[in-house]
Order: sequence, then C-alpha cells, then structure tokens
Amino acid sequence: MSGYVGYALRAGKSKTGQKILSKVKDFFTGGKSKSKTISSVPPAVGKLKKTQDAKTKITGVTDPTAAQDAATKAYVDAATAGGVIFQGGYNAATNTPDLDSSPSAAIKKGWMYTVTHAGDFFTEAVEVGDSLIAQSDSPTALSDWTTIQNNIDVATATVRGIANFPTAGGLVVTAGAVSIAPQTSNGTYGGAAKSLSATINTDGIVTGMSDQNIAITASQVTDFCTTVQTCVGTNLNFSANIGDGTTNPITVTHSLNTKDVIVQLFDIATGDTVYCDVQRDSTTTVVISTTSALPNVTGTPATTGTRILISVV
Repeated sequence: MSGYVGYALRAGKSKTGQKILSKVKDFFTGGKSKSKTISSVPPAVGKLKKTQDAKTKITGVTDPTAAQDAATKAYVDAATAGGVIFQGGYNAATNTPDLDSSPSAAIKKGWMYTVTHAGDFFTEAVEVGDSLIAQSDSPTALSDWTTIQNNIDVATATVRGIANFPTAGGLVVTAGAVSIAPQTSNGTYGGAAKSLSATINTDGIVTGMSDQNIAITASQVTDFCTTVQTCVGTNLNFSANIGDGTTNPITVTHSLNTKDVIVQLFDIATGDTVYCDVQRDSTTTVVISTTSALPNVTGTPATTGTRILISVV
C-alpha cells in the first residue's frame, strides 16, 4: 500500500467488502494510482482522515514499541529533543540571519549556526569557523547561546589566542588569573634624607630594596661650591653702596624676608667701619641713621661713599 505503513485490510469475497476495499484504495492513492495488495485488517488502532487537498493524515496512533512499528510525532519529538540541528551559516559582521538584534521567535533549542564572517555576536567577538548553538527556544541574550570556538591559535602580539605563562619567571596563575608572585621587598622605603638601593632580576622584577641615610661628599657634586656660594649669597646676604650727601636716615630694601639680620657699614675710600643706628622696620627693609648724612657715592666702581652689608643670622 503506497504511503502508509502498519495497516493491512482484507476485503473478503462479498460485494460489500470489495466496495470497502475500493474506498480505502482511493483514500490512500487519491483515486489516481494503483495500490498494493491489501491482505488483512488488524484491530482498530487509529482513525484515517482525508483532508480537502487530497493528503492523508493518521490520528490517534499509539507510540511504537517494536523495531518495525510506525513512529508517531510525539515519539519523534521526544527522541530528537535536545539534539543539534544545523541551520546554516551566520554572518556576524552583518548579523545575517538576525540572531542578536531582533531574533526570530521561531529559533528553537538545538539550532546551530556556523560563523562565516567574523564580527560581534551580542557582546562577544566570534571568528570564522565558530559555532553557535541555541540553548532555549526564542533566545534573546548571549546567555541563551553556547559558543564553540573552532579556530583558536597561539596568541601573538596582534592575534588573540592561547597563551602560556611561565611561572618560573615570577608569574602566578590561579583560576585563570595571572599575577606577579609576592616579593620579599614589599614595604616602605626612602625619605627626604634617605637614598634607595634596589635589586632587580633578569625579568625586571624588583627582588630586594633597602634605604640608607644620604651621605654625599662635596667632590661628588658638580660645581657644588659654586652652587652653594650662589645660593647663600643670593638668599642670605645683601650688599649695596649708599649715600648721596643729603638723605638721612636712609631706607635700604634687602628683601631677605626676615628681621634676623646683621647690618654693617664701612667707608669705601678708607675701609673704616661707619657707626650708625639700625632700625629693622620690616622683614625686607632696614633704616640707617648717622650723625651726619653719608657722603655721595662716586666712581665706577665706587671710590667714595659708604657700603652696607646685611646678612641673615
């Protein structure tokens, strides 16, 4: 009998049986082709139904038990549940077919796609040859899919891949996380008055550290004396020629930012000390008073007049 397995009919010799047999033949063949020999009819186990488009459908059939029994839809669905069904290629560069932007609700659990063009699948980068398998019906998130990476190579400076971390070089790998092994030099070292000494291994890792008080001799510093003299002379001392023959007292600005200063005057021509009264009226000026006005300064360099010297104590 064409298109049907599991039913056999026997018409017998009566006219009624022959008519029934003819009707059954027409049901399965559409009345257009010849049917195979029908020999017997078992007890009723289902119903035959003919649709309007001349197709046949068997309903109410029990699940198979023997190797040669016909399989029902429920039996096939249960037997193939969870299986992988290949659906074709996936272009991750253009999201074709649409699997992550607005995926179709028709996508079923177990459907598999192979990446044909590299790109992003949701937030995950995928490469050509990777496989995507739906873990649920109507998936809408990356967590609803399993990604099988098929083309992982050894990583390079520009290519992502498998990397090996030599733990002998001071690295530690724990649960996939890579870190530098703790060193014995951890701690706080140095300060404003201390210098540092470091021990570094061939991998560039600091394995030892110590500090010591700074002790640098003047000979080890380039132009030390000149620099110190300039610093002291500029920041701790002031000198100038004063006197015009009329002004008395004279205000002198030294800009040393302190009143803790020593003031001395001497005659430029003779080198003798000139005695005066000194008033430290601010941190940047002093006022000089003498019994008579100091003589006028003349000459370049000066040959007459008075020179004032001011030093920070």
